[in-house]
Amino acid sequence: IAIDAWAFRETGRLTEAVLTSLVKEIQQHYLLPDLKRTLARYLSIISPAVKNVPVLEAISKVMASADELDSLKLRLKEAVLSTKDRFLVVIDDVDRLDPGEFQSLLKTVRLCASIPRIVYVLAYDRASIHQLIAKGKPALARDFMDKVVEDEWVLPLARGESLQDYIRHHLPKPPENRLARFAKDFEERLKESFPDIRQLLRTPRQVKRACMALSRRSILVSRLNPFDALVWQILRQRQPRLFEFISENPWLLRPEKGSESDWVLRLLFNQERQKKDFEQIDNLIKSTADYPEAVQGLFWTLFPKDRTADEKVEAEQLRFRRICHSSFFDAYFLLDSGSATDRLDEIDAQVST
Repeated sequence: IAIDAWAFRETGRLTEAVLTSLVKEIQQHYLLPDLKRTLARYLSIISPAVKNVPVLEAISKVMASADELDSLKLRLKEAVLSTKDRFLVVIDDVDRLDPGEFQSLLKTVRLCASIPRIVYVLAYDRASIHQLIAKGKPALARDFMDKVVEDEWVLPLARGESLQDYIRHHLPKPPENRLARFAKDFEERLKESFPDIRQLLRTPRQVKRACMALSRRSILVSRLNPFDALVWQILRQRQPRLFEFISENPWLLRPEKGSESDWVLRLLFNQERQKKDFEQIDNLIKSTADYPEAVQGLFWTLFPKDRTADEKVEAEQLRFRRICHSSFFDAYFLLDSGSATDRLDEIDAQVST
Protein backbone atom coordinates (compact mmCIF):
# COMPACT_ATOMS: atom_id res chain seq x y z
CA ILE A 1 0.00 0.00 0.00
CA ALA A 2 1.65 3.24 -1.15
CA ILE A 3 0.85 6.53 0.55
CA ASP A 4 2.28 9.89 -0.53
CA ALA A 5 2.66 11.94 2.65
CA TRP A 6 3.03 15.09 0.53
CA ALA A 7 -0.49 14.68 -0.88
CA PHE A 8 -2.07 14.85 2.57
CA ARG A 9 0.09 17.51 4.19
CA GLU A 10 -2.55 20.25 4.02
CA THR A 11 -5.67 18.23 4.78
CA GLY A 12 -4.80 16.29 7.93
CA ARG A 13 -6.36 13.18 6.36
CA LEU A 14 -3.33 10.91 6.52
CA THR A 15 -4.91 8.58 9.09
CA GLU A 16 -7.96 8.25 6.89
CA ALA A 17 -5.77 7.62 3.83
CA VAL A 18 -3.81 4.84 5.54
CA LEU A 19 -6.82 2.99 6.98
CA THR A 20 -9.01 3.49 3.92
CA SER A 21 -6.27 2.11 1.65
CA LEU A 22 -5.87 -0.84 4.01
CA VAL A 23 -9.59 -1.66 3.99
CA LYS A 24 -9.76 -1.27 0.20
CA GLU A 25 -6.86 -3.71 -0.20
CA ILE A 26 -8.58 -6.25 2.09
CA GLN A 27 -11.91 -5.97 0.26
CA GLN A 28 -10.24 -6.67 -3.07
CA HIS A 29 -9.36 -10.16 -1.86
CA TYR A 30 -11.77 -11.00 0.96
CA LEU A 31 -15.48 -10.68 1.65
CA LEU A 32 -15.89 -9.03 5.06
CA PRO A 33 -19.35 -7.52 5.57
CA ASP A 34 -19.69 -4.07 7.19
CA LEU A 35 -15.92 -3.49 7.21
CA LYS A 36 -16.22 -0.22 5.29
CA ARG A 37 -18.99 1.01 7.60
CA THR A 38 -16.90 0.08 10.64
CA LEU A 39 -13.99 2.08 9.30
CA ALA A 40 -16.18 5.13 8.58
CA ARG A 41 -17.52 5.10 12.14
CA TYR A 42 -14.04 4.62 13.61
CA LEU A 43 -12.64 7.55 11.62
CA SER A 44 -15.54 9.80 12.53
CA ILE A 45 -14.76 9.23 16.23
CA ILE A 46 -10.97 9.57 16.22
CA SER A 47 -10.97 12.48 13.75
CA PRO A 48 -14.41 14.05 13.33
CA ALA A 49 -13.04 16.99 11.34
CA VAL A 50 -11.91 14.60 8.64
CA LYS A 51 -15.35 14.48 7.07
CA ASN A 52 -16.10 18.18 7.59
CA VAL A 53 -19.29 17.25 9.49
CA PRO A 54 -21.41 19.93 11.21
CA VAL A 55 -20.09 21.08 14.58
CA LEU A 56 -22.87 19.57 16.75
CA GLU A 57 -22.61 16.23 14.97
CA ALA A 58 -18.86 16.26 15.40
CA ILE A 59 -19.22 16.93 19.13
CA SER A 60 -21.68 14.07 19.54
CA LYS A 61 -19.30 11.72 17.77
CA VAL A 62 -16.37 12.79 19.91
CA MET A 63 -18.47 11.96 22.96
CA ALA A 64 -18.95 8.38 21.78
CA SER A 65 -18.20 5.86 24.52
CA ALA A 66 -14.78 4.37 24.96
CA ASP A 67 -16.39 0.94 24.70
CA GLU A 68 -17.61 1.70 21.19
CA LEU A 69 -14.17 2.94 20.12
CA ASP A 70 -12.53 -0.20 21.48
CA SER A 71 -15.15 -2.33 19.76
CA LEU A 72 -14.56 -0.67 16.42
CA LYS A 73 -10.79 -0.98 16.75
CA LEU A 74 -11.18 -4.66 17.66
CA ARG A 75 -13.31 -5.17 14.54
CA LEU A 76 -10.57 -3.67 12.37
CA LYS A 77 -7.94 -5.86 14.06
CA GLU A 78 -10.04 -8.98 13.51
CA ALA A 79 -10.50 -8.11 9.86
CA VAL A 80 -6.75 -7.81 9.33
CA LEU A 81 -5.98 -10.98 11.29
CA SER A 82 -8.62 -12.96 9.43
CA THR A 83 -6.78 -12.44 6.15
CA LYS A 84 -3.64 -14.13 7.54
CA ASP A 85 -1.68 -11.70 5.35
CA ARG A 86 0.88 -9.07 6.21
CA PHE A 87 0.43 -5.56 4.88
CA LEU A 88 3.24 -3.20 3.95
CA VAL A 89 2.34 0.50 4.08
CA VAL A 90 4.95 2.66 2.33
CA ILE A 91 4.73 6.38 3.14
CA ASP A 92 6.86 8.36 0.71
CA ASP A 93 8.25 11.93 0.70
CA VAL A 94 8.40 12.13 4.50
CA ASP A 95 11.37 14.53 4.34
CA ARG A 96 9.23 17.07 2.42
CA LEU A 97 6.97 17.73 5.40
CA ASP A 98 7.44 20.58 7.85
CA PRO A 99 8.06 19.86 11.57
CA GLY A 100 4.38 20.06 12.53
CA GLU A 101 3.32 17.79 9.69
CA PHE A 102 6.07 15.33 10.56
CA GLN A 103 4.77 15.11 14.14
CA SER A 104 1.27 14.50 12.78
CA LEU A 105 2.64 11.70 10.61
CA LEU A 106 4.29 10.01 13.60
CA LYS A 107 1.04 10.26 15.56
CA THR A 108 -0.81 8.69 12.63
CA VAL A 109 1.64 5.80 12.41
CA ARG A 110 1.52 5.29 16.18
CA LEU A 111 -2.30 5.32 16.11
CA CYS A 112 -2.50 2.83 13.25
CA ALA A 113 0.39 0.71 14.53
CA SER A 114 -1.87 -0.82 17.17
CA ILE A 115 -3.48 -2.84 14.37
CA PRO A 116 -1.38 -6.03 14.01
CA ARG A 117 0.28 -7.52 10.91
CA ILE A 118 0.98 -4.12 9.38
CA VAL A 119 4.50 -2.85 8.75
CA TYR A 120 5.10 0.83 8.04
CA VAL A 121 7.98 1.97 5.84
CA LEU A 122 8.84 5.68 5.98
CA ALA A 123 10.82 6.78 2.92
CA TYR A 124 12.97 9.84 3.55
CA ASP A 125 16.33 11.47 3.03
CA ARG A 126 18.22 11.04 6.30
CA ALA A 127 20.07 14.38 6.21
CA SER A 128 16.82 16.27 5.48
CA ILE A 129 14.97 14.48 8.29
CA HIS A 130 17.75 15.29 10.76
CA GLN A 131 17.54 18.95 9.76
CA LEU A 132 13.77 18.79 10.19
CA ILE A 133 13.96 17.30 13.68
CA ALA A 134 16.88 19.22 15.16
CA LYS A 135 18.63 21.62 12.83
CA GLY A 136 22.38 21.66 13.43
CA LYS A 137 22.15 18.90 16.06
CA PRO A 138 22.58 15.57 14.20
CA ALA A 139 23.24 13.56 17.37
CA LEU A 140 19.96 14.72 18.90
CA ALA A 141 18.11 13.94 15.67
CA ARG A 142 19.62 10.43 15.52
CA ASP A 143 18.56 9.74 19.12
CA PHE A 144 15.02 10.83 18.30
CA MET A 145 14.78 8.65 15.19
CA ASP A 146 16.20 5.66 17.11
CA LYS A 147 13.15 5.87 19.38
CA VAL A 148 10.71 6.17 16.48
CA VAL A 149 12.12 3.81 13.86
CA GLU A 150 12.71 0.16 14.70
CA ASP A 151 15.16 -0.38 11.85
CA GLU A 152 16.73 1.83 9.22
CA TRP A 153 18.00 0.78 5.80
CA VAL A 154 20.03 2.97 3.47
CA LEU A 155 19.33 2.46 -0.22
CA PRO A 156 22.58 2.11 -2.18
CA LEU A 157 23.31 4.28 -5.18
CA ALA A 158 22.45 2.75 -8.52
CA ARG A 159 25.26 0.81 -10.13
CA GLY A 160 27.29 2.69 -12.71
CA GLU A 161 26.03 0.82 -15.76
CA SER A 162 22.43 0.96 -14.53
CA LEU A 163 22.59 4.71 -13.98
CA GLN A 164 24.12 5.24 -17.43
CA ASP A 165 21.32 3.18 -18.98
CA TYR A 166 18.81 5.21 -16.99
CA ILE A 167 20.28 8.44 -18.38
CA ARG A 168 20.16 7.10 -21.94
CA HIS A 169 16.58 5.93 -21.51
CA HIS A 170 15.27 9.30 -20.30
CA LEU A 171 17.17 11.57 -22.69
CA PRO A 172 15.10 13.04 -25.53
CA LYS A 173 15.04 10.67 -28.47
CA PRO A 174 17.51 11.85 -31.14
CA PRO A 175 16.15 12.69 -34.59
CA GLU A 176 16.46 9.97 -37.22
CA ASN A 177 18.90 12.07 -39.21
CA ARG A 178 21.26 12.53 -36.22
CA LEU A 179 24.79 12.00 -37.47
CA ALA A 180 26.63 8.95 -36.10
CA ARG A 181 29.53 11.07 -34.87
CA PHE A 182 27.33 12.58 -32.15
CA ALA A 183 26.31 9.18 -30.77
CA LYS A 184 29.93 8.05 -30.62
CA ASP A 185 31.04 11.34 -29.04
CA PHE A 186 28.26 11.07 -26.43
CA GLU A 187 29.18 7.52 -25.40
CA GLU A 188 32.91 8.24 -25.14
CA ARG A 189 32.48 11.39 -23.09
CA LEU A 190 29.72 9.94 -20.91
CA LYS A 191 32.02 7.12 -19.79
CA GLU A 192 34.92 9.50 -19.31
CA SER A 193 32.96 12.00 -17.22
CA PHE A 194 30.61 9.58 -15.49
CA PRO A 195 32.37 9.69 -12.07
CA ASP A 196 31.70 13.44 -11.94
CA ILE A 197 28.16 13.12 -13.32
CA ARG A 198 27.35 10.52 -10.68
CA GLN A 199 28.35 12.93 -7.92
CA LEU A 200 25.73 15.43 -9.12
CA LEU A 201 23.00 13.05 -10.30
CA ARG A 202 22.79 10.80 -7.27
CA THR A 203 19.16 9.68 -7.55
CA PRO A 204 16.85 8.56 -10.38
CA ARG A 205 14.66 11.59 -9.65
CA GLN A 206 17.58 13.96 -10.34
CA VAL A 207 18.31 12.17 -13.62
CA LYS A 208 14.68 12.40 -14.73
CA ARG A 209 14.50 16.09 -13.79
CA ALA A 210 17.53 16.94 -15.94
CA CYS A 211 16.28 14.89 -18.89
CA MET A 212 12.75 16.30 -18.66
CA ALA A 213 14.16 19.82 -18.85
CA LEU A 214 16.00 18.85 -22.05
CA SER A 215 12.78 17.37 -23.44
CA ARG A 216 11.04 20.73 -23.07
CA ARG A 217 13.63 22.21 -25.45
CA SER A 218 13.95 19.08 -27.57
CA ILE A 219 13.85 20.85 -30.96
CA LEU A 220 16.75 23.13 -30.05
CA VAL A 221 18.64 20.41 -28.15
CA SER A 222 18.39 18.06 -31.14
CA ARG A 223 20.50 20.53 -33.09
CA LEU A 224 23.29 20.64 -30.51
CA ASN A 225 25.90 18.31 -29.09
CA PRO A 226 23.93 15.82 -26.91
CA PHE A 227 26.64 15.41 -24.28
CA ASP A 228 27.22 19.16 -23.93
CA ALA A 229 23.46 19.69 -23.67
CA LEU A 230 23.19 17.09 -20.88
CA VAL A 231 26.10 18.45 -18.86
CA TRP A 232 24.87 22.02 -19.36
CA GLN A 233 21.50 21.00 -17.92
CA ILE A 234 23.10 19.17 -14.98
CA LEU A 235 25.13 22.27 -14.09
CA ARG A 236 22.11 24.50 -14.57
CA GLN A 237 20.06 22.50 -12.07
CA ARG A 238 22.67 21.30 -9.59
CA GLN A 239 24.87 24.41 -9.65
CA PRO A 240 22.53 27.33 -10.51
CA ARG A 241 24.83 30.05 -9.16
CA LEU A 242 27.57 29.01 -11.61
CA PHE A 243 25.11 28.92 -14.50
CA GLU A 244 23.82 32.39 -13.61
CA PHE A 245 27.35 33.75 -13.31
CA ILE A 246 28.35 32.51 -16.79
CA SER A 247 25.07 33.73 -18.28
CA GLU A 248 25.75 37.19 -16.84
CA ASN A 249 29.46 37.17 -17.81
CA PRO A 250 29.65 35.19 -21.06
CA TRP A 251 32.68 37.13 -22.30
CA LEU A 252 34.81 35.15 -19.82
CA LEU A 253 34.39 32.11 -22.08
CA ARG A 254 33.51 33.37 -25.54
CA PRO A 255 34.02 36.54 -27.59
CA GLU A 256 31.40 39.25 -27.84
CA LYS A 257 29.89 39.69 -31.26
CA GLY A 258 32.14 41.87 -33.35
CA SER A 259 35.19 41.38 -31.14
CA GLU A 260 36.27 37.87 -32.17
CA SER A 261 39.71 38.99 -33.31
CA ASP A 262 40.36 40.89 -30.07
CA TRP A 263 39.30 37.84 -28.05
CA VAL A 264 41.70 35.58 -29.99
CA LEU A 265 44.54 38.03 -29.34
CA ARG A 266 43.68 38.02 -25.67
CA LEU A 267 43.68 34.22 -25.69
CA LEU A 268 47.12 34.18 -27.27
CA PHE A 269 48.89 37.04 -25.53
CA ASN A 270 47.02 37.92 -22.35
CA GLN A 271 47.23 34.58 -20.58
CA GLU A 272 47.60 36.22 -17.20
CA ARG A 273 44.17 37.80 -17.50
CA GLN A 274 42.70 34.55 -18.73
CA LYS A 275 44.20 32.78 -15.72
CA LYS A 276 42.48 35.27 -13.40
CA ASP A 277 39.16 34.74 -15.18
CA PHE A 278 39.46 30.98 -14.71
CA GLU A 279 40.43 31.42 -11.04
CA GLN A 280 37.31 33.54 -10.55
CA ILE A 281 35.18 30.70 -11.88
CA ASP A 282 37.02 28.08 -9.81
CA ASN A 283 36.62 30.15 -6.63
CA LEU A 284 32.89 30.48 -7.25
CA ILE A 285 32.60 26.71 -7.67
CA LYS A 286 34.59 26.01 -4.50
CA SER A 287 32.49 28.41 -2.44
CA THR A 288 29.05 27.27 -3.64
CA ALA A 289 29.24 23.63 -4.76
CA ASP A 290 28.57 20.59 -2.58
CA TYR A 291 30.90 18.59 -4.82
CA PRO A 292 33.34 21.20 -6.19
CA GLU A 293 35.74 18.73 -7.82
CA ALA A 294 32.91 17.10 -9.78
CA VAL A 295 31.53 20.48 -10.86
CA GLN A 296 34.98 21.65 -11.95
CA GLY A 297 35.54 18.41 -13.85
CA LEU A 298 32.31 18.80 -15.81
CA PHE A 299 32.62 22.53 -16.37
CA TRP A 300 36.17 22.40 -17.71
CA THR A 301 35.19 19.44 -19.88
CA LEU A 302 32.81 21.84 -21.60
CA PHE A 303 35.33 24.69 -21.65
CA PRO A 304 38.85 23.22 -21.75
CA LYS A 305 41.34 25.52 -20.04
CA ASP A 306 44.12 24.57 -22.43
CA ARG A 307 42.23 25.31 -25.63
CA THR A 308 44.19 27.27 -28.22
CA ALA A 309 43.30 29.41 -31.22
CA ASP A 310 44.08 26.58 -33.64
CA GLU A 311 42.20 26.13 -36.91
CA LYS A 312 41.94 22.34 -36.50
CA VAL A 313 40.64 22.66 -32.95
CA GLU A 314 38.20 25.33 -34.07
CA ALA A 315 36.97 23.13 -36.91
CA GLU A 316 36.51 20.15 -34.58
CA GLN A 317 34.50 22.21 -32.10
CA LEU A 318 32.35 23.50 -34.93
CA ARG A 319 31.90 20.02 -36.38
CA PHE A 320 30.66 18.66 -33.03
CA ARG A 321 28.61 21.79 -32.27
CA ARG A 322 30.37 22.20 -28.94
CA ILE A 323 29.25 24.69 -26.35
CA CYS A 324 32.75 26.16 -26.21
CA HIS A 325 32.48 27.30 -29.85
CA SER A 326 31.26 30.88 -30.12
CA SER A 327 28.77 29.95 -32.86
CA PHE A 328 26.81 27.66 -30.52
CA PHE A 329 27.42 29.20 -27.09
CA ASP A 330 24.22 31.25 -27.05
CA ALA A 331 22.11 28.23 -27.95
CA TYR A 332 23.20 26.52 -24.72
CA PHE A 333 23.64 29.25 -22.17
CA LEU A 334 21.55 32.19 -23.26
CA LEU A 335 18.40 30.31 -24.36
CA ASP A 336 18.97 31.62 -27.86
CA SER A 337 18.84 29.40 -30.93
CA GLY A 338 21.98 31.07 -32.22
CA SER A 339 22.61 31.93 -35.85
CA ALA A 340 24.64 28.74 -36.42
CA THR A 341 21.70 26.45 -35.64
CA ASP A 342 19.86 27.86 -38.65
CA ARG A 343 22.57 26.74 -41.09
CA LEU A 344 23.68 23.36 -39.74
CA ASP A 345 23.72 21.64 -43.13
CA GLU A 346 25.88 24.41 -44.54
CA ILE A 347 28.30 24.14 -41.60
CA ASP A 348 28.50 20.34 -41.83
CA ALA A 349 29.23 20.52 -45.54
CA GLN A 350 31.88 23.19 -44.99
CA VAL A 351 33.61 21.28 -42.18
CA SER A 352 33.63 17.96 -44.05
CA THR A 353 35.43 19.44 -47.07
